[in-house]
Amino acid sequence: MIRLENLQKTFVVDGRAVPALNGISLDVPEGEVFGIIGRSGAGKSTLIRMLNLLERPDSGRIAIDGRDITGLSDAALRGVRQQIGMVFQHFNLLSSRTVAENVRLPLELTASGSRAEQDARVAELLELVGLAAHRDKYPSQLSGGQKQRVGIARALANRPKLLLCDEATSALDPQTTQSILDLIADINRKLNLTVVLITHEMGVIRRIADRVAVIDGGRIVEMGPVAEVFLHPQHAATQSMVAELSHADELADSGLLDSATGAVWRLTFVGATTHEPILFDTASRYGLSFSLLQGTVSRLKDLPYGQLVVEWHGEAARLAEAREGLSARNVVVEVLR
Repeated sequence: MIRLENLQKTFVVDGRAVPALNGISLDVPEGEVFGIIGRSGAGKSTLIRMLNLLERPDSGRIAIDGRDITGLSDAALRGVRQQIGMVFQHFNLLSSRTVAENVRLPLELTASGSRAEQDARVAELLELVGLAAHRDKYPSQLSGGQKQRVGIARALANRPKLLLCDEATSALDPQTTQSILDLIADINRKLNLTVVLITHEMGVIRRIADRVAVIDGGRIVEMGPVAEVFLHPQHAATQSMVAELSHADELADSGLLDSATGAVWRLTFVGATTHEPILFDTASRYGLSFSLLQGTVSRLKDLPYGQLVVEWHGEAARLAEAREGLSARNVVVEVLR
C-alpha cells in the first residue's frame, strides 16, 4: 500500500539548514495499522505529511497503492488526496457548520454524488462513529471525543484507502483516548482500511498498531511487529519510551535487585502462554521457590502478553534446567542477576 524509499528533507531556519528526515525507507501493506513513534522534533510529523505530499521531500520516492506520487502536479495530486483521509490533533472542524455539515464538506468539495446520496453517506458515517443523534449539533456543543469522532467521519467521507492520524488522541483524556483508538481499530477491521498514525505515546502504539517504526533524529532507528519492539526494545530511544510506560526503571530504583539473594530473571511470554500457570509449573517441576518482584500482564492490540521479574531459589543445576524448560515453552528468559 505504501512504500517510502530514502526520503530526505531539510528545512532552512534563520538561514541555517536543519535536517528533518534522513534516509527514511519503509513499507506498509494494505489493511495494516502502522504506528510511527518518536519524541518531539524527531521528524514524525514531517514524515506523515509527506504521505499526502502536504510536505514534499527534497529527494526520495513515495508510492501509494503502487503509484509514485512524488512528482505529481498539484492537479494530479488532488485526485490522489481524495483517497487519503486525515485526522488531526485539534479536530479542525468548522464552528459554523453542524456535525452533519462538517462530515458532508469533503463530498461537497469533490462534488461526489447527488444531495440525496450525500445525505445517505453522511448518515452512514455518523452511525459508524456513534454520532447519529448529534447530527444537528455544532462543534461548541460537543466533547473532545465527540469532535474527534466527527473528524474521523469527515476523513472517511470519500471512501479513502488510507487513513492518516496525526497525534489524533493527544488532546484527549485517557478514557476518551481508549474509545477513539477502539473506534479506529474497529474501522480498520470493518473496512480493511490502511491506517498510519503518529504519536509520542507508546501506550497508543501498544493498543492499536500491528507494526511500529521508532524515529529519532530524522532516522528510523527501530522497526518491527509491536510485540517484538515493545517487549524487546533495542535502541536507546525505544527503551526510554517503553520504560516510561512500563515503569521498568522502578525495579532498579527500588533496590530489590541489590537485596536479592537468588537468581533474578525477566520472563517474557506472548499469546496463549500468558494464561498458563508458568511460575507454579516451573517451581513444582524443578523443585524451586520464587518471589515475584515485578510484573505486567496485558495486551498488545489483540495479543495477550506478560512480562514478569522473578527471583528464584534452588540448586544451580535445577535453575539451568528450569531456564531450558521455560525456553522450550517459548518464554524468553533474560538473566538480570
